[in-house]
Amino acid sequence: SSSLSVTAAGAPPLTYQWLSNGVAMAGARSSWLSLANLGNTTAGSYSVIVSNNLGNSITSAPTVVSFTPFLLNDTFSYANGNLFGDPGSLWTDINGSNPELVINGRVQIAQTNATTDAQRFFTQPVGNSVVWASFIINLTTLPTNAGGTYFANIEDNNFNFYGRIFTLTTNQASFTPGLSPAAFPGTYRLGIADNQNDSSGTATTGPNAVVPLDLAPGIDYQVVYFVDLINQYSGMALNPASLSDVMANSPGGVSSGAATDSFLHLTNNMAAFGLRQRQGEGIMQLDNLEVSFDWNGAGSGYAAV
Repeated sequence: SSSLSVTAAGAPPLTYQWLSNGVAMAGARSSWLSLANLGNTTAGSYSVIVSNNLGNSITSAPTVVSFTPFLLNDTFSYANGNLFGDPGSLWTDINGSNPELVINGRVQIAQTNATTDAQRFFTQPVGNSVVWASFIINLTTLPTNAGGTYFANIEDNNFNFYGRIFTLTTNQASFTPGLSPAAFPGTYRLGIADNQNDSSGTATTGPNAVVPLDLAPGIDYQVVYFVDLINQYSGMALNPASLSDVMANSPGGVSSGAATDSFLHLTNNMAAFGLRQRQGEGIMQLDNLEVSFDWNGAGSGYAAV
């Protein structure tokens, strides 16, 4: 919920009429306005007309109220130890028996703890929309599966995975023309795919699209990406300075494109986020995981690379 108020001076009595997008709101005739149950229908431009008995009136400048619902928001502020064992954690171990460790307010995804799949459900299922996600990554041990192993994904309610995020050091030339096939020694790259699985050295495995940046271990980067359920493709950027960095092929951003990374999304809704520990992905810490309906709710505003 939220509230708006106005302070006015003049010959009493003063009357008030609140407007939403220029239309008078029924019953909104106080010096304050309460906006309960914030949602998409609540977002808009609000103003108020203040009048006196002499027939004089003035309209305030509009105030814009925006609504950014989080489907998931986790800062991993749990006690050090197993992510699944903390009483405040909503994560579930759906595969494997090894822990996913919380270390100093970050969750560790480690090839040394493989195999484990963690799942956390959204606050509501999502269909026929664009789902945005972001998190901070700090990789400390390079991946040993050079072609890529994915460690994060968005899941539908039939256990299909989309927006799979990979760590890698080499990329498939057929998927990434114009990008050197290998990262600079001692660095890594991040890629994205929807249908592709972990790299096994064949042309049909590993990420379809790779961010054209060689990343240094031990440094925080923010991953921002989307899964477009309407046009059926995904895109990703690192430390995007603007929305266009995520939507276009530009330094720091890459869109996987429906032609090379399309998927068939029929009636299933996106329902959860997954964190995946597998051999070959390296060791990394993640923080500030956000999933939302729009760019503003998925960690925008991080400093550009």
